[in-house]
Amino acid sequence: MRFQFVDSFLLVDSLLKTHYLIDALSHHMKKYLYPFSSKSMQVAPGSFLQRFLFLIALSCLISGCSPKRADFEPKVVYIPVERDFSRTPSAFPPLTDEEMQEPWASELHAGRCFAKELDLYRAITSFKKARFLIPAYNTARILEIEFCIMESYFLAARYVDVINQFEMGRLKEANPETFPPFRDLLIILWESYRKIGECEKADRISELIEKHECELKLNLDLYLNLSSGDLHCARLLAQGTEKEPAIAGLACCFCEHAKSVKRAEILNACFPGAGYWYVGEKKAAVTSLLINALFGFAAYRFFEKGYTAAGLITLSLETGWYFGGINGAALEAKYHNERLYQQNAECVMNDLRLFPALMLDWNF
Repeated sequence: MRFQFVDSFLLVDSLLKTHYLIDALSHHMKKYLYPFSSKSMQVAPGSFLQRFLFLIALSCLISGCSPKRADFEPKVVYIPVERDFSRTPSAFPPLTDEEMQEPWASELHAGRCFAKELDLYRAITSFKKARFLIPAYNTARILEIEFCIMESYFLAARYVDVINQFEMGRLKEANPETFPPFRDLLIILWESYRKIGECEKADRISELIEKHECELKLNLDLYLNLSSGDLHCARLLAQGTEKEPAIAGLACCFCEHAKSVKRAEILNACFPGAGYWYVGEKKAAVTSLLINALFGFAAYRFFEKGYTAAGLITLSLETGWYFGGINGAALEAKYHNERLYQQNAECVMNDLRLFPALMLDWNF
């Protein structure tokens, strides 16, 4: 985990909040530290102890670290639904009566039916049976079956299986002149290579797409930027296109309702629980306030009554709750922004068909 020093504002505020505890602590520790001070010193023992303890607190706070806020990481995902593919035609010719007499054709037909209902597990099973039964000379239908297997794996988000099927099969022989869903094949391979981390292969496919399908390349770039939360780049890419109003609306809506992570931190530093209240977590806000108030008051009373050890332990617990509350409020603001973005971005990307699965021209 990466760490960063706490902000100077938080340091000053924390020192002010603990100053009254330092006064109480110095009062009850004078009898322990005063014998070690030189009698020739012209500083009153109480003043010396206050400065001594203040320096200790300052050094602890400055050397203390808090987890660095994670970057904005929305998880924009697409879950296939049957209505999105119901109107998409098949890229392959229907099975003839003669073919339907063959065992492999029956399995292929069953696989198509399952796939159209997005029953992908049964579809893959039927397609694999068809691939096993079909004669090796029937190249056109073999490519069709292998593509159906790949597309099923793709819609099921099993990207490793997509690549394994492609690299072990005969789809490497496909070309755009004789294989109708060649464009869809490139989309599936691009997204699958990208998902499994083979970025070089994904980039080569992207370059191939750009040479022949500029609009498709633009849509893929918009998908990348919107799915990662980069609204600035997405708006630049969409300028002058029909998608510009929708993406601009998404950006305005997000900016209007997003919460400031920094403000949540500062509010919770000034008043424990205020940061949680700001992001809408009211129960967490009340809990944070009560815990900090109880531990702070308990530490003060321990020092006031002379229970120094108990006071130090309670003060350390209060310090943990205090800084934990600051970090927690920041994380809640981050999660709020991610949830807000995910909900709105998924709707916009569905409407604009900017998910790779929705860019496919052909169905099973």
